[in-house]
Amino acid sequence: MNQLTLHVYNITGSLITVKCNNTITIKDLKEIIAERIGDNCKHYYFSLIYNNVELDDNIVCNTILKDNSKLFYMMRLNIEREILLEIKQKMVLNSNWNRNIELSQWNCINIHDNNSKFKVKNLNLSNLNLTGKIPTEIGQFVNLNYLFLFNNHLTGKIPTEIGQLVNLNYLYLSDNNLTGKIPTEIGQLVNLNYLSLSDNKLTGKIPTEIGQLVNLNELNLFNNKLIEKIPTEIGQLVNLNTLSLFNNQLTGKIPTEIGQLVNLKFLYLDNNQLIGKIPTEIGQLVKLYYLNLKKNKLTGKIPTKIEQLILK
Repeated sequence: MNQLTLHVYNITGSLITVKCNNTITIKDLKEIIAERIGDNCKHYYFSLIYNNVELDDNIVCNTILKDNSKLFYMMRLNIEREILLEIKQKMVLNSNWNRNIELSQWNCINIHDNNSKFKVKNLNLSNLNLTGKIPTEIGQFVNLNYLFLFNNHLTGKIPTEIGQLVNLNYLYLSDNNLTGKIPTEIGQLVNLNYLSLSDNKLTGKIPTEIGQLVNLNELNLFNNKLIEKIPTEIGQLVNLNTLSLFNNQLTGKIPTEIGQLVNLKFLYLDNNQLIGKIPTEIGQLVKLYYLNLKKNKLTGKIPTKIEQLILK
């Protein structure tokens, strides 16, 4: 293995000296440079220039660079565009996304009409037969309101970086093959109105942090492999009108705190392993339109309050 010493300058003349293996790619070299630049810089934030030519990320260093070569890096003007292009590459996305088209003309996105550094407000990549993992780069769209990735073939875990999307109102990741636990970071999405993670292969328990989503109208976690008890914190979701947890492996008693969901219209807890009595507090849900508790291990009689509720 031969080592290269490279002298990398920016437009102001500041120097970064890099020593690296000559068999790495330009992308690998840019990752080293990005780490030296700091400030959470990513390799796709800048171009690397040698002999007045921008270097392709896939080139191997020893095919073009020599020891003590002099290079220049130039930060790209639209960071958000570069993030999208990185996502396009990782997800093998067939779209019109490229640097020669205005961002406002790109497929599958809508942008805010403002001067913000991050303009993308809606990202809709649903129904595209996408495979692979959800890129962590998605967490950088801090002004995103809608994220739709449903009905694809995505695998792997839900990235914790999704918790950085603090302005998100709609998050739909349903109908994929996602695995692992629901990240606790989802509890940071306090502006969320709709959360759908249904029809995946998610495991573990429902995180208690879900109770922080006080603006949630709809919570769909059905058709997964979720286990353990329904967290009592679910009773904090007072704006909820739909709670769908059916077809999981949930155990324990139905929490009495569900009676605090006074705006609930649809409650689906069927096809689980819930035990104990049906809590009388469900009778407080005067707006309830549909209740399904079948195929559990519930005991006791149907509370009178619920019978009266159904008669209404």
